[in-house]
Amino acid sequence: MDATCYRYRQRQCLFCGECNQNQFRHITVQSPILLEAIDVVSKHPLRAYDAIQLSAALYLQRVRVPMSLSRLTFLSADKVLNQAALAEGLLVDDSNDHT
Repeated sequence: MDATCYRYRQRQCLFCGECNQNQFRHITVQSPILLEAIDVVSKHPLRAYDAIQLSAALYLQRVRVPMSLSRLTFLSADKVLNQAALAEGLLVDDSNDHT
């Protein structure tokens, strides 16, 4: 197994382990998220799935505010997506900064 494949498998196992430890919240993509994704792509040069990812994060942030929960941090390695998330008012962490 070459080094690239090994790193991929290592990260895949880490991700699956974090999912099993409930470190991620799973949500169903619903119409309001899709409608917001349409709005997001009209403002930012995003691909469709990136717009859905950002719209889901914006939805979760809106849900958290009335509960007085801390702001969520949007994590992505995509610079364009991160810029859009910042412009939409989210805290952003670039995963490229942690390699």
